[in-house]
Amino acid sequence: MATQTIADTGESITTGPSKSVGGATTVWCLLALVACSHFAIALKYFPRLWSQGHYQYFPLVLGVIAWLFWSRRSEIANAKTVPSPKVIVGLLAADLVAVLLATLLNSSAVGMVSFALALITAIYWCVGSGGLRASVPMLSLLVFVTPLPLDMDQHLIMKMQFLASHLASLLLDSVGAIHFRNGVILTTENNQFLTEEACSGIRSLFSSMAAIAIYGVVNRYPLWRHLMNLVQVLFWVIIGNALRVATVIIVTDNWTDRIASGTGHEILGLLVFLFIFAMAMSTDRLLTVILRLIFPAWQDPQSMEDRYESTTDNHVPSSLLNPTPLLNSYAFGAFFVLFTGASLLSANASYARFWVDQENQTVELDRLSVPKQEHLPSQLGDWQLSKFEHTYRGEDAIQAQDSYIWTYNRGDLVALVSIDCPWSDWHNLDWCYSALGWETQPNFLVSSDEHGDQGGRVHTELTMTQDHMHGMVIFSSVDRQGEEVLPPLSYRSQTMSGFLKQVMGNMASALTFDHAAQSEIRGVSLPASTLQLFAPSGRELTEQDRKELRELFFAFRQKVLASPRYQTPQ
Repeated sequence: MATQTIADTGESITTGPSKSVGGATTVWCLLALVACSHFAIALKYFPRLWSQGHYQYFPLVLGVIAWLFWSRRSEIANAKTVPSPKVIVGLLAADLVAVLLATLLNSSAVGMVSFALALITAIYWCVGSGGLRASVPMLSLLVFVTPLPLDMDQHLIMKMQFLASHLASLLLDSVGAIHFRNGVILTTENNQFLTEEACSGIRSLFSSMAAIAIYGVVNRYPLWRHLMNLVQVLFWVIIGNALRVATVIIVTDNWTDRIASGTGHEILGLLVFLFIFAMAMSTDRLLTVILRLIFPAWQDPQSMEDRYESTTDNHVPSSLLNPTPLLNSYAFGAFFVLFTGASLLSANASYARFWVDQENQTVELDRLSVPKQEHLPSQLGDWQLSKFEHTYRGEDAIQAQDSYIWTYNRGDLVALVSIDCPWSDWHNLDWCYSALGWETQPNFLVSSDEHGDQGGRVHTELTMTQDHMHGMVIFSSVDRQGEEVLPPLSYRSQTMSGFLKQVMGNMASALTFDHAAQSEIRGVSLPASTLQLFAPSGRELTEQDRKELRELFFAFRQKVLASPRYQTPQ
C-alpha cells in the first residue's frame, strides 16, 4: 500500500496500487471532457439568454464569478479537505444524467443545472468539501444567470407592468395630470402610452438584484443581510420605474417626445437604474448605522481585501493544481467513455438543431402572399362580413407588426377574426389581453376535434370580463407552411400526448445523424402567424354563443389555410 500526501494540508490518505491511474493529469483530462460535454449546450443556452433583454447582464455576472474565484484562490486552497471517492462518483453520475437530459429534452434549464453540477464536481474533486464550502458564495451568484422556469418571468413582467402603470397613474393624479388608465395603457389628452416590458422594471429588478448580491458577496455578508438587500432592491425598483413611466408621460405631453423612445429612452432607463442602485446602497449603509446604534459592538464582515493578504502575483497554490485521482482505473475508464459519448451526442444535437434553424429560418414578409378581403367570403354560416382592415404597427411594436382583420356580425354579436404576424414562435394572447385590463380564464390546448372541427388541430380559448363587458377569444398559431405551431411544454400539462410528442421529437433530433430529415421532426418554418377570433359583448355569452363562435373560428381557419398565403408557401 502507498501513502499519498495532500498538498498544502498535511492530510494523508492511503491508496492501493489500482488507484494510481496517471495522477493529476488524468483528473484534468476527465474534467476537460466533462466541460466539453457542456460546450454545445452553452452554445444554445447563452444566445437564448442574451436574446431576452432582462438577462443581458449575464456576461458581467460570469466575469465577476471568475474574478472572485481567482481572488480567493488561496483561501479556497487553505480550506481544502480530502474528497470522498463515493461523492465524486455520485457527482459525475448526476452530471452525466443532467447533460443527457438537457440534450435529449433540449432544455436550457436542465442545461444550467448540469453546468452547475460540473462546476461543483470540479471544485469538490480539487479541494473537497472544505474548499466547496468556501466557494458557495461565488456559486450562489449563478442563480442570477438562470432564467425562471415555466415562463414565470413573463408572468412577472405582466404583473410588474400593471403595478408600474398603477403607481404611475397615482403619481399623475398627485400632480393633477388628466389621464385615463386601462390596464397597462395610459391615455392623456394628447397621447396614448403603453407600459412595455422594458418599462415594467423587470430589467432594473434583475440587474439590480445581481449587482447588490455581488456587492454582498464581495463584502462577505451573511445570508440574512443578502435577503434584506434583495427585498429593499425590489422596493426601490417599484418606486424607480413608476417615476420613469410618469416622467415619460409628463415630459412627452408638455415638452418633447425624445425620452419616449430611442436613445433618450435608453438614457432615462440608465439613470433610473443608477438611482435604484444608489438608493439600495444608501439603504444598506443606513442598516449598518442602525445596527451599530442598537448593538454598539456590531462590525460589518470585513471584505476579502481587508481580511486576507492581497495576492499580487499569479501564483496558484499547488493543492489546486494537483487533485488526487482517488478513483480506480475502471471507474476512470467508464466515465471517460460515457462523457465522450455525451460530448458527441450533445455536439450532434446542437448541429442538428442548427441545421433545422437554417432550413426553417424566417423569410421576409414581402415573399409571402398578402391576405386580402376576398380570401374570406362575405358570409360564413350565419355570420355576415361588415368590414376588412389592415393595421400596420411597425417593426418595433410590442404587438404584431401586421394584423389583417375581418369583422363579422350575427344578431347582437360582433366577432373580429384576424391574421397577426410575424412571430418567432407560438404567441400567448392571454398576456396581451390581461395587459389590456381583461380578467381572463385561459384554457390551453383545447382539441378542435371535440368541438366539431375534424382537422386534428388544437386551439386556446380565453373567457374574459372587464368592468361590465364580457368577451371570448379563440386562437391558434401556424407557420408559413400552414403547419400548426404548438405552445411550449409549460402549457401542455393538460395533454400528456403533446408533452410526449415534443420529448420524442427532441430525442429524435439529438439521436439522428440524418440532419436533412430534421425538418420532419419539428417543422416550424418562420415566420409564424396567430389566427385569432375576438368577440366582445355587453352581455354574458351563452353556451350557444360560444358554440357558434367556435364554428366561426373553425370556418375562418379552414378558409385562411386554403388561401394563397398558405397554399403557395415559400
